[in-house]
Amino acid sequence: MITASLVIYNSDLNKLCETIETFLLQQIEKYLVIIDNASPKRETINFITEKYNTHKEIAIVNNLSNKGYGAGNNLGFLIAQQFAKIKNCDILYHVVLNPDLIITHNCFSKMSSYMDSHPEIGLLVPKICNIDGSTQEINKEHPTVFDLFARRFLPNFIAKKNFFINRDNYYTRKAFGYDKIVAVPFASGCFMMFRAEIYIKLNGFDENFFLYMEDADISRRANNICKVLFYPEAVVKHHWDRATHKNYKMTLRAIYSAIIYFQKHGLKFY
Repeated sequence: MITASLVIYNSDLNKLCETIETFLLQQIEKYLVIIDNASPKRETINFITEKYNTHKEIAIVNNLSNKGYGAGNNLGFLIAQQFAKIKNCDILYHVVLNPDLIITHNCFSKMSSYMDSHPEIGLLVPKICNIDGSTQEINKEHPTVFDLFARRFLPNFIAKKNFFINRDNYYTRKAFGYDKIVAVPFASGCFMMFRAEIYIKLNGFDENFFLYMEDADISRRANNICKVLFYPEAVVKHHWDRATHKNYKMTLRAIYSAIIYFQKHGLKFY
């Protein structure tokens, strides 16, 4: 069985429904745990509960408090384990999903089949595209203070200088391209397929990260015990919101998470 967790917080209803429906279309034994992290706006979770509460492949959890994205996904995995125990089956893979995805046909089957054939892989990520089909270049090197600062705060007229373009190309691994299977130091958290035993060994996401950088952290820790690969044969479309560029509160959260990351893994400026 493949299980998945999907954490929502005031999420867009239409995008969320696209994610759920394209998950349900995957031709494989599966189970989805949707965790609402105490959303103040109840319209979305009320609608989802009414529509899917009796669906045999979906569980819906209403958290009484919001302990963060990683904590929500860890709870989702625990509930998935309980479901698998009741069904007397094993979880082979666990997928972490964002609530703004379109999962293309046979994505789960392609990824799980590849991992079946390569037991050294503990974390696999697909090719992430924009809704128009263009590639989101979000495979990254391990983050540095310079890269995080430059991508968020540099004005366009400076960011377009050759030096900064070349540096960003390095950070997003342009030299490796997005059309072949490659190792990834920092994989995007919008869609991650973990071997379940690896997720357990990692103790899931570090819950000290409330939001942002939890994917950089878990990618780094996973790379220490298994292979983390980018697999472009499977494709997911992603409504990329880039909330930190629109909301100063989200920017502050990202800065705080970066501080936690560098405290944990060591400060690297460049």
